[in-house]
Order: sequence, then structure tokens, then C-alpha cells
Amino acid sequence: MLVVRVQPETAGDIFLMSINAKFPPRPLLATSAYEGGAQLSPDKHWILYQSNETGEPEIYVRRYPAMDREWQVSEGVGTQAHWGTTGREIYYRSGQRMMVLAFHASGSEPSFEKPSPLFADEYVFGQSISIPNYHVTRDGRFIMLRRAHGSSLRVVINWTEELKQILAAGGVH
Repeated sequence: MLVVRVQPETAGDIFLMSINAKFPPRPLLATSAYEGGAQLSPDKHWILYQSNETGEPEIYVRRYPAMDREWQVSEGVGTQAHWGTTGREIYYRSGQRMMVLAFHASGSEPSFEKPSPLFADEYVFGQSISIPNYHVTRDGRFIMLRRAHGSSLRVVINWTEELKQILAAGGVH
């Protein structure tokens, strides 16, 4: 499991941790910058993470387990990175914009397409700037919490039945 360990001398660092304590936590990436929100790619050959080494939060990819090179994939501010389910897409937030870019891993040199915005709206960021508070489903849909303007609370009972009806009708458009 990949975790962020905050240390006074190095800010946030990415550690590999054994869930069943087979080995002590090992640092994978420890620099003077903050690194966080790390995720292994679905094929377990790449790590996606956020770092502020440029002075702004940006999204990077490194080979795993080598960790010998990094590639910056975001343009401008990038937070809350997330692999697509196939490992061929990278999603991240840039302000109120949700961004996507294609990731191609052939051998040891990855290639990336230019990031493009998918949509923009006021979505809640949650408590962490580096760990995504959204999910991308297998079919490419997003589960996000839209920022509420007002003080109303909506409770949905039997939501699974409502979800079945929505999906049977072709989903939300």
C-alpha cells in the first residue's frame, strides 16, 4: 500500500507500507517537496502522484519500482490525480476543471498526450488537496460531490431502486 508520511524535515513523502506488517514502512520518494496522493497504475508498473517541487502542485508519473525518473504530466496546477481503470488515462483536477490525458506505456519510456479539460463546475475538494475525492467508474462516469449553494439537505431512500431505473433509461445525460 502507498501512503503519505509527513515528516518535519521533508514535508510529505511517499512510503510503501505492508498491510500485514511483513516489512517496516519504506520510503519510495522523499524530497524537500511535498509528495502525496500516490497511486499504482493498474498494471503496477507506474506511480502517479502529486508534488509541489516547482512551487505549485503538479502531477507526475514515475516507473515503479525503479523510481529513477519522473515525468510531469500536468500543465499548470494539478491536484487529486487518478488512474483510469485501464491505466491508459490519467485524470486530475486543475482548479474547477477536471482534466484528462492519454498515457501510453511501451517499454520504459512513457508518452503522454496534451491534457484537455473534460468539464468544469464547482465540485467539493474535500479535506485533502492530493487524495482524490472523486471516483471514475469502469465506463468512464464520474462520481463527485457538487458544491451546494444553500442549506438544504436531500435524503434519498431506496436509492438502489432509483439507480436501477436511471441505468435502465440509459443513465444521466
